Amino acid sequence: MSAPCPPQAALREDPPLRADPFPAGSPALVRSVAKAAQILRCFTPSSSTLTVRDIARRTGLPRSTCHALCSTLVAEKMLELRPGGGYVLGVELMVLGTQVMERSGLVDAAVPAMNGLAASTGSEIRLGQLHDTSIVYLHRIRATRRVGADDRFGLRLPAHLTGCGRAAMSAMDAAAARRLAASGGVEPGSVDRLMAELLSARTRGFVVSTSPA
Repeated sequence: MSAPCPPQAALREDPPLRADPFPAGSPALVRSVAKAAQILRCFTPSSSTLTVRDIARRTGLPRSTCHALCSTLVAEKMLELRPGGGYVLGVELMVLGTQVMERSGLVDAAVPAMNGLAASTGSEIRLGQLHDTSIVYLHRIRATRRVGADDRFGLRLPAHLTGCGRAAMSAMDAAAARRLAASGGVEPGSVDRLMAELLSARTRGFVVSTSPA
């Protein structure tokens, strides 16, 4: 359950990605496809518009390579070129993402329980899925008592900064939750405090979050 308040922590800037996505001993793969995937992963909620210079800095790829790949991704509607300059993720990715959701059946399976919770609590109910170190919002049941939160369909946020993400982390074993926190950008001095909060949530059966999402 989340309550609205000013954000407690800013989203961390993503570190530069590996210039070569093929570690030693990896099977024969198509490098241009891997580089295109690197480019798509550069985009985050806090960095939704990126220039070729930005992409080159984040991936370590040459600017000429980034420009050629971005032009190809635009032609395939995976990226869009903004009139004022810079690229944003394209609508084709949303179409593909929707197919992934429909294939998983997670939303259909969760909706009856979500409806029941909305009816019994009068609150808005959200469904999120843990992906790597982030939470991705998949569905929302609106209710009369709406909590002001940014939980747009498809929005991806660091798990430790959201109520849904902390709920997922509280269901993990302590070692796995600690690894996720460390790799997800939690400051080393804050990991123990987060682990204590997750233990409390596991004990009482719910998460209390002051995050805006």
